[in-house]
Amino acid sequence: MPTPTEESAAPHATTLVHAERHGGRTVLTMLRAAAPWAPRPLRDAPGGAACVALVQTAATLLAGDDARIELVLGERAALDVLETGATVAHHVRGGAPARLSVAVTLAAGARLRWLARPLVLAHGSAVERDTRVVLAAGAQALLRETVVLGRSDEAPGALRSRFRATHDGRPLLHEQLDTADLATLRSPVVAGDAAVLDAIVLLGARGADVPGSTQLAGPGTSWRALHPRGADPEPAAARVLSAWSSDA
Repeated sequence: MPTPTEESAAPHATTLVHAERHGGRTVLTMLRAAAPWAPRPLRDAPGGAACVALVQTAATLLAGDDARIELVLGERAALDVLETGATVAHHVRGGAPARLSVAVTLAAGARLRWLARPLVLAHGSAVERDTRVVLAAGAQALLRETVVLGRSDEAPGALRSRFRATHDGRPLLHEQLDTADLATLRSPVVAGDAAVLDAIVLLGARGADVPGSTQLAGPGTSWRALHPRGADPEPAAARVLSAWSSDA
């Protein structure tokens, strides 16, 4: 069995979390830290799922950063991922964009719940984010992504984001977001004057219909909301998560 916890200082290393089902419970078989995150085990979540906190160990995201996270769940494993704080993308000052890659692989019957903390796009930041989720038949994932368009009284940085999910070998949800073109971003058909873009997706099962939700062609449901500066996005998200709690 792999070493339970490892630290890696290698350039472009990947933060790893691997979990397997053993003896009726989920066991964390691999935790590897790589800047800017260190996965720290917590007490099991309700229902017997393993629980991991992603703790930031370095300032992020800066010009040229290449941050990578990989989650792998074996058959019928269940995992809750928590984050201790928001991720701030800083001004790159003419440098290369920061890269953020997330790869999730769920075996048959696996369950993942990851309600990520916000990504804050400070003025002058540049981020390229790629998220890939691969679900086997019977697997489910409940994911949240929140993007804050700039700090107070500043224009947002540039985020080029791709999200791709497959279920049982078939495309389930493919989408892109690009905040670099402010004229398009601020048009009424995109974000208008919103400061927060909030999204929750349930993959591998259909959630209840709630305001702002869309049923996917395959087994999944997505929800989107826009919020003005100063508004609290949590009440609206909490209603969605409550409605979908029995589905995830």
